[in-house]
Amino acid sequence: MQNSCETSTGGSSPIDRLPNDLLSSADASPAVDRLSDDLLCSILRLSAVNGSPPFRLSLVCKRWLRLAYIIQTSLPGTFFASITQKPSPPAFDSIRKQTPLSQAPLCLQLSHRLSRGTSGNGGEIVNHGGGGSGGESANVSRIGSSSSSNEGISRSSSSSSRRVNYISLDRPSKITYLLKSLAKFPHLTGLATSPHCLEAYQGSFLTNLPLSCPSLTSISFGPLTSPHQSITESDLNGFFQAFKSQLREVYLDGCINKITIMPSSLTVISSLRLLYIQSSCLLELPEDLSPLSCLQELSLQCWKLLCLPESVGQLSSLTKLDLVCCSSLPQLPESLTQLPALTTLDVSHCSNLFDLPQNFGRMKALRDFKLSGGSFSTDVPESFCRLPDLRKLELRHAYWLDALPSSISALQNIRSIDLSICNWLKNLPEETGQLQKLEELRLTDCLKINRLPDSLCSLPNLKVLSLQKCFSIEYLPAALGDISSLTHLELCKLAKLTTVPSSAQDLLNLEVLILKGCKSLASVPRLLLQQPRLKHLVLNHIECLDQLLLDMGAMAVPAATSSANAASSAAAGAAAAADAAGAAAAADAAAAAAAAAGAAASDLLPSVAPAGVSPPAAFAAGSPNAAATPAAAAYHTPASHPSRPPLLLPSSLTHMELARNTTVASLPRSFSRLSNLHTLSVRRFSGLFSLLPDPITACQLARLQELRLAFCKKLTHLPPSLHLLLPSLTHLVLFSCTALSSLPKDLGQLENLSYLELSRCVGMTTLPDSLCRSPSLEQLIISTCPKISSLPANLGQLPSLKKLSLDNCKAVTSLPGSLVHAPSLTYLLVSGCGGLAALPEDLGAMESLEVLIVRCCDGVQELPTSLAQARRLKRVDFRI
Repeated sequence: MQNSCETSTGGSSPIDRLPNDLLSSADASPAVDRLSDDLLCSILRLSAVNGSPPFRLSLVCKRWLRLAYIIQTSLPGTFFASITQKPSPPAFDSIRKQTPLSQAPLCLQLSHRLSRGTSGNGGEIVNHGGGGSGGESANVSRIGSSSSSNEGISRSSSSSSRRVNYISLDRPSKITYLLKSLAKFPHLTGLATSPHCLEAYQGSFLTNLPLSCPSLTSISFGPLTSPHQSITESDLNGFFQAFKSQLREVYLDGCINKITIMPSSLTVISSLRLLYIQSSCLLELPEDLSPLSCLQELSLQCWKLLCLPESVGQLSSLTKLDLVCCSSLPQLPESLTQLPALTTLDVSHCSNLFDLPQNFGRMKALRDFKLSGGSFSTDVPESFCRLPDLRKLELRHAYWLDALPSSISALQNIRSIDLSICNWLKNLPEETGQLQKLEELRLTDCLKINRLPDSLCSLPNLKVLSLQKCFSIEYLPAALGDISSLTHLELCKLAKLTTVPSSAQDLLNLEVLILKGCKSLASVPRLLLQQPRLKHLVLNHIECLDQLLLDMGAMAVPAATSSANAASSAAAGAAAAADAAGAAAAADAAAAAAAAAGAAASDLLPSVAPAGVSPPAAFAAGSPNAAATPAAAAYHTPASHPSRPPLLLPSSLTHMELARNTTVASLPRSFSRLSNLHTLSVRRFSGLFSLLPDPITACQLARLQELRLAFCKKLTHLPPSLHLLLPSLTHLVLFSCTALSSLPKDLGQLENLSYLELSRCVGMTTLPDSLCRSPSLEQLIISTCPKISSLPANLGQLPSLKKLSLDNCKAVTSLPGSLVHAPSLTYLLVSGCGGLAALPEDLGAMESLEVLIVRCCDGVQELPTSLAQARRLKRVDFRI
C-alpha cells in the first residue's frame, strides 16, 4: 500500500520500475490517453460492477497506471483488475506480480460494512462482491475476498450471522472461500448468484452448495453474460436432488439457454412454492407435474415453449400462472380449467395463442385475467364472460378485437376493465351499463370508438373513467353527471371533443380531474372546476384554458404581437400603394393601416382596468425589469361577466398542473388562497412575466411544497420575500425559463428547501449568496446555464448538501474552495464545463464523498493526488 501512495507522487514504485518496452509506444498519443481513462472510469464504477461487461485493453499507457494506483490507495481493502482478455497485457502481468492489486476479477469492499443495516423482515441483506444499485444503500453490504477481508468476515460474522438470511453473490475469487463463508450463516434462507458465479463454477458450485447452506429455501440464478455458456442438465439434476426436501423458491433467469427440455428431476422438490423460468430455448416442461402439489406460482417467460402439459391441471395449490411472452404457445390445455385455486392468469404477448379452453368459464376462482396480443378471430371467446368471480379484465394490444360480446353483462363481479390499444374496437355494448360493481373503466388508443354508451351513466359504483387517445370521440354522454360515485375523470388527447356536458357539474365526489391535450375543447362547466372535494387538477393544452384563467382573474397579455403583425401587413400594403399611386397615396394608406391596427388592439383588451385592480409592480415604471417588459398600462384584468361571479378554485386542491397558455401575464391572484395546495406545475406559458400579481399582501400558500416552472420564456423574476409567501417549499424546479436572470436574494431563508434545479436557464448569471445559508438544501442541480461563471464562495457551508451536479455550464472556471469542507456531500458531478481549469487540490479531504464524476471538462487533465486520502470514495468516473 505504501508503494501505491508513492506512485501518486512520482516516487519509487512498481510503475516506475517497469521496463519501457512493456508500455505502449504510443504512450504520448492523446487518443491512447483518452481510451485508457475511459477504461479506468468504467472499472471504478464500484456501485455498478454487477453485470458489467468484460473489459478489454490492448494498449496500456503509463499515465493510466499511475492514475489507477492513485485511486486504488483511496480505497483501502478494495481490489480491482480490468483484464479478462487472455493473455492479459504484459504490463498488467508485471504489476500483478509486484503488488497485491488484483486477487479477484472485480471490485470488492471491506467486510466491516457487514454489520450495518438490516432488511425489512429483520434479516440482514449481504451483497457478496460488487453490485448494482444496492451498492449505495445503507442496508446492503458486501463481502471482500482478500486476506484482510477474510479476517474481517470471521470477526463480523459471529456477531451478525444470526440476523443474516439473504446473500447475493458476485464472482468471488475462490469457490472454497465462498462455501466456507456461507457456512458461517446458519439461518441463511435466500441466495442470489450473478452470472459470474455460474460461469466460473457451474457444476462444482451447484453440487457443493447444499453442504454449506442446509437451511436454504430460495435460490436465484441470474442470466449469463455469454450466450455460449449455460447450466447443464446434469448440473440441474444434481442440484434438484440435493435440495428436494427444503427448496421453496427457484428463479432460473436466462441461465439454462442450452436446455430444451426441463429435466424431470424438477418434480422431486415436493416443497416448491414458486418457480420462475426465463429461457430462449426451452421447448417443453416435464410431462408429469403432479408431484409439485405445493406449487403456488408458476411463471414461464419462454419464447419457444410449444405446449403446457395436461398435468398442469393437477397443481391443486396453484394460484398464479404467468405465461407472458410465450409467443410460440398456440393454445392452453383443457385441464387448466380444473385448477380449483387459480386466481390470476396472464397470457400477455402470446402472439400465437388462437383460442381459450372450451370450458374456460368454469374457472370459479379466477379473478384477474390479462390477455394481450394473441391470434384470435374478431370476437372475444364468450367463454370468459361466464367467469363467475372475475374482478379484473385486461385486453391490451388486441388488434383483432372489433367488438365485445353482449354477454359481458354476465360478469356481475367485475371491478376493472382495461382496453388499451384495441385499434379496431368500434364501440362498447350497451350491456356495459349492467355491470353493477364496475369501479374502473379505462380506454386507451381505441382509435375507432366514437362514442360511449349512454348506459354507462347508470353505473352506481363507477369511480374511475379514463379516456386517452380515443381520437374519434366527439362527445360524452349528456347524463355524465348522473355517475355520482365518480372520483377520477381523465380525458387525454381526445382531438375531436369540443365540450364537456353541463351535467358534469353534478359530480360532487370528483377528486381528480385531468383535461390534457384536448385541443378542440372549447367549453368546460365552471362548476366542474369548483367541486368541493377536488384535489388533483390538470389543465394542459386545451382550447378554453385561456378563458378559464381570465375568468379566475389572471392578468392578460396585451395584443402587442397581433398589433405588430397588423402594422407589418399594413406597411407592406402601403409600400405597394406607393409604387402604384405615388407618395400621397402611400401616406394615406399608412395612416389608415395605423388606425386599423390600433382598433384591432383595442378590441382584444379592455382599455381600462377594473376598479381595485393594479398591474404587477414588476411592470411599473422604475422597476428593475421595466426596461425588459412592456408598459404597465398594457396589462389588465378583464372584467368578469356581470351575470356571474368570478371563477374560484376550491381550497381542497393539493395538486395543480397548468400548461400551454399565451394570454396570461401572471397567474390569478386567487391562487394565493389555495391553502392546501402542495404541488404547482406551470409549463409553456409563453406570456407569463410574473408568477403572481405583485405585491401580494395576503398569501395562504403555506403548504406548497413543490413549484415547477418550465418553458416560461418571458418570466423575468420570482416574487420577492419568497420565504414568506411559500414557507413550506421543499422543491423548486426552473426549466428553460430563459428570461430569468437571477433568483430572489432571500432564497436562503427558505428553511425547508431541499431540492433546487436550474436547467436551460440561459439568462441566469448568478446564484444568491444567501443560498449558502439554506439549512435543508440536499440537492443542487445546475444544467445548461451558460452565463453562470461561478458558484457562491461559501457553498461548502451548506450543512445538508448531499448532491451537487454541474452540467454543461461552460463559463464556470473554478469550484469554490469551501466545497471540500461540505460535511454531507456524497455525490459530485462536473460535466461539460469546458472552462473549468482544475478541481480543488484538496478534494480528497472531503469526509463524505462517495461518488466523483468528471466528464468532458477539457481543462481538467488529471485528478488531484489528494484523492488517495478520500476514505469513503466508492466510485470515480473520469473522462476527458
